[in-house]
Amino acid sequence: LKRPEVSSRRDESGGVMIPSMSDNSDWFDSAFVTADGPIEENLEQAIPTELVPASPYQALTDRQKETITEFRQVVQDWILPATEDHYLHTDFYLARYLQARSWDIPQAKDMFIKAMTWRKEKDIANIFSRVEGGEHFELLSNYWPISLCRQWDFWSYDNCFVSYQRSGTVDVSVMETVPMKVLVDYHCYAMEILERKYAKIYKIKGFVPGQIIFEDMTGFGSSFLNPKIIDMVQQVSQIDSDYYPAILRKFYFFNAPSVFTMFWNIVKKFIDKDTLAKFEVLGSNKEKNEELFKKLVPPQYLLECLGGTSSFKMPPGGSFNNLLQTLPITSPGILRKVKIDRNSSYAHTISVEKAMNISWEFESSEETKIYLQVTGSKKVVYKAENKGKGDKGSQPVEPGSYKLVFSNSSFWNDSTLKYRYDLDVAVAQ
Repeated sequence: LKRPEVSSRRDESGGVMIPSMSDNSDWFDSAFVTADGPIEENLEQAIPTELVPASPYQALTDRQKETITEFRQVVQDWILPATEDHYLHTDFYLARYLQARSWDIPQAKDMFIKAMTWRKEKDIANIFSRVEGGEHFELLSNYWPISLCRQWDFWSYDNCFVSYQRSGTVDVSVMETVPMKVLVDYHCYAMEILERKYAKIYKIKGFVPGQIIFEDMTGFGSSFLNPKIIDMVQQVSQIDSDYYPAILRKFYFFNAPSVFTMFWNIVKKFIDKDTLAKFEVLGSNKEKNEELFKKLVPPQYLLECLGGTSSFKMPPGGSFNNLLQTLPITSPGILRKVKIDRNSSYAHTISVEKAMNISWEFESSEETKIYLQVTGSKKVVYKAENKGKGDKGSQPVEPGSYKLVFSNSSFWNDSTLKYRYDLDVAVAQ
């Protein structure tokens, strides 16, 4: 198998290349590529079932196979066209709905119809182009600490797909900048990547072992008890349960601080009983955890920080505000938050390629005056008549480079500024 030719773009921080599925959503059909090459058949060996349960799809009974055939006929009218989501046609995909409803066909049918209706209403078939074309995609793909969205593949010893996450490093202030709908869409985007990987594994092996997730909770704090975070967890848990069912094989939390217990007691209420049984909270004993991980994952697919040899680096997470200030973001429309020292100014440089409007809005804790200045010049093309703690406006400009300047008028207090700008390309030259 050779690496498929896919459209790529380099992230603005100089990181790894990110294949763009929006240009060719069927890139995985030409080959099934991991970080180091195709799926490794020589990894085919058992892992201890007392640690990770065996996949329910590996040894289906004759009766279960007959049930899948019968179920296919029952839901045939609801299966979406192959041109949209061809992986929805596999026996494995249908079996997951049966598995989630204890192989009860009427109940599984109701669940399946609900899922297909949701996919149509949310236009999931076009989620790659929608998410990758969104104004927040570069920002999230360079920030969110998850291995799955970076297109690298990791495998357990028995070819179970492995994902790594570090949610403890997520700054909850991301909720102030990125709308909830965008975050939920980004989660669905990741799940759709996973669905396509499952389809390819099924094509090669005839079944899918499932997924094992390793979640490092280092950095997790009381800020995660924020109602917006709880709401988001509840939403994505419901989506996974209803529309991406019966695929999780094992979920390990590790390095979880004591405050995580409070958080977990809240969010586990959103998870169904069968799925909840697959979660395990480990301690912070590094040697003991690494000993466990090495029993499940070959060294080349286990991160170096977990005792393996994989040099893969996940997006860092960390201070979201710092990222906003340092990452070259090409898309406008993103809410930024900065501190302006007393009696000082803050400037944001905006490049304009053709005649258009620059528009803005802001809120500040102190009286602020705003003006728009040509970069490298004293020429001011807009200056607010009055200072205030919030305002919005716009200014038509010619091609060039401009500085959007916010001046803190207070001689005594620093100011917290929240602002966003946008470009209206519809303005005629």
